[in-house]
Amino acid sequence: MATSATERRGLHRVLERSGVYAFLQNGLGTTDLPERVRLAYFPELGSTMRSVLDMGSGPASFLAAHRSAGAFSYTGFDPNPKYIETARARFPDADLRVGTTDDLGPAITGTFDLVVAFGVLHHVPDQAVRDLARFAADRLAPGGRFVTFDAVFFDGQRTFARAMARSDRGKFVRTPDAYATLVREGFGSGNLRMDTVHDLLRVPYDHHIMVLERA
Repeated sequence: MATSATERRGLHRVLERSGVYAFLQNGLGTTDLPERVRLAYFPELGSTMRSVLDMGSGPASFLAAHRSAGAFSYTGFDPNPKYIETARARFPDADLRVGTTDDLGPAITGTFDLVVAFGVLHHVPDQAVRDLARFAADRLAPGGRFVTFDAVFFDGQRTFARAMARSDRGKFVRTPDAYATLVREGFGSGNLRMDTVHDLLRVPYDHHIMVLERA
């Protein structure tokens, strides 16, 4: 049975609650999801990669998933105060802030070995993608890495996976080339790696992952 627009809006409101959001993330993801992602895209975390900036951090899911990798400092921000409230209660030593890049730009100083935007780009319009990429590039340490992780559309996509992407809260799901073009325009010159991954969740769903490093 098709889901109505009203039902989708109701689900999206429920997902604004940090507990529901975290429950679904943990329930839908395969048990080895965090380790697979870490080993594939930032295996140095906790060793030579010692500082993380999480843009659109939600309830600090990244920190919860990867803190066993080793010691690293963590700064996260999100416009949803409920998510940050939950994260602060769980991780009192982390630097967690309510706001966006526009609000917090001058306040987030220094550089980071890893900047992540997980599940963010497909929620924002084109210029915001460019701005986020520029924000990341400006705060990367030498040799640092910017990693994004989003829903995606592509030719030949499985019917159910495409339907899942269409039902996502994010209204700006794009093709791989569209993501790459926007991020390059904001980030500037650098090495870009792109992967489309099909088996990170327990249901048919496709993720597009980009990794950018300074040339």
